[in-house]
Amino acid sequence: MGRAASSTSSTTTSNSNPASPAAYLEPGPYSCRQLPGQLSFLIGQGSSGPLDCAVRVFVPEDGSGMPRRWPLVVLSAGFLLRSELYDSYARDLAAWGFAVALYDLPEITDDVTMVSAITSILDMATRDPRVSPHVDSGCLLLAGHSRGGKLSALAAAGDPRVRGMALLDPVDVTGMTPMGPNYPSALPAMRVACGPPRRLPALVVGAALNGDVIPADGNYKRFASATPGPCWLVELRGAGHLQFLDMQVGLFSMLSKSGPTPDDLVRRVSKAALVAWARELALPLARGEQVDGQQAMDRLQQTAAAAERLAPLSYSLKGFEPLGAAGSVSGSSAGSSSCCDTDVGSSNSSSSGFGSGAFGSGGFGAGGFGAFGSGAGGSWGSWGAGPASSSGASSPGASSSGASSSAPTSSSSSSTGGARKTWSSSWSGGFKAPEPSSDWSNYTSGSSSASAPPPPPPPPPPPPPPRSGPSTSSTSSGSGSGFAPVTSSYEDLMKMRAKALKALLVERGVDCSDCFEKADLARRIVERCR
Repeated sequence: MGRAASSTSSTTTSNSNPASPAAYLEPGPYSCRQLPGQLSFLIGQGSSGPLDCAVRVFVPEDGSGMPRRWPLVVLSAGFLLRSELYDSYARDLAAWGFAVALYDLPEITDDVTMVSAITSILDMATRDPRVSPHVDSGCLLLAGHSRGGKLSALAAAGDPRVRGMALLDPVDVTGMTPMGPNYPSALPAMRVACGPPRRLPALVVGAALNGDVIPADGNYKRFASATPGPCWLVELRGAGHLQFLDMQVGLFSMLSKSGPTPDDLVRRVSKAALVAWARELALPLARGEQVDGQQAMDRLQQTAAAAERLAPLSYSLKGFEPLGAAGSVSGSSAGSSSCCDTDVGSSNSSSSGFGSGAFGSGGFGAGGFGAFGSGAGGSWGSWGAGPASSSGASSPGASSSGASSSAPTSSSSSSTGGARKTWSSSWSGGFKAPEPSSDWSNYTSGSSSASAPPPPPPPPPPPPPPRSGPSTSSTSSGSGSGFAPVTSSYEDLMKMRAKALKALLVERGVDCSDCFEKADLARRIVERCR
């Protein structure tokens, strides 16, 4: 239920008379002002001196002159991008009743330090007398673009105060990002934060044309796949990676091409999705209110349908079943591609959205997140996350179990002209693994789906492992394959690339089709190849 009446006089309440879902595309009812004074704090020592985090806070003005507490959104900028490039987000979110914190650091720093900065901003927002009177400490949300989306996921997993995350074209570790424990993958963090027991709601907005700067091994689809739910994925089919910014920026803009959707419409649709997701789902859940999952899905779909009239997009919803989503989503059966480019045109097609046998119950279950610096980092192309233990949440194995495979999923896709639309609903046992020709084939290495075909015969032996590979002796392996047993420790195995680990298993005939993390592969070697 909602908050007690005695506390609602100074705190924003939920929408007793909710806005029309299409209204989120328009300016909100409040004005906006930036809190005066210089807000900053020290988070450590950088290579060029003290790391002072400078924070700007924007709050709504309702004209009443009475103090009022607003839900807070901490918005993290992308890599090498200034927070000023997101000022319109702060002002437009404030117009819809959100306090927004933007921040900058004086130099580039690692992910672990950036996460500590986000945590410190939450501390400041809830304790500093210059800010806390304007913030509802029970409604803290994180948002971010590009690397900022990854940082938001990492911070949400480790901070129980966070009640939801909105990720704008997020980027995980890839083959081009630094390797090491200070640059962990955010995908285990998504499973920890959005899986049981917390089940944080997530919004993922993706730019379909971001492939010129964002490798497929670390793009927004990875985040959506890793989220048990409830999750709303919105894919802007005509947008590039930097079109979310208030203005284009020099060399970056030369490297990242824009799509046919104008920048202002990319921002407008993204902001509307964020506001709708927060007001219809994240904030009611944060306040402990009873949320009708089906009603929330319907209203989010209405917002997306209105946004489709401005920009070509696709959208999917999953994981709303625990909220009471019921029945099925009606609509046309005309063929069209979903936001993940899987066919949902018939009952025999692959399920749209994110769930499939390859990613459902037990699909991602190994490892944990917890301490951000523990475990080997590395690129997501190398399966990215180390074997850290979870903190304040269940293990990713528990969070993925039964989440993707039983959650209701609906999706819609439109062409630029909006002439055709497809709706689909999937329930427990209804997910089917995507065909290898779909984009989902980029996400799997083997499949745990019961309906998937048997794996092909092992390939020819790969080239010798790198010099950092495991040491071996001349005796045969415990698996009886005739290969020398692997004597390296788990820690040494985690220093290798995932491809090398998988090769060790494949050449020994050890099944690894259910291993979706580098930590899984290393554990399988320790268990089966001694």
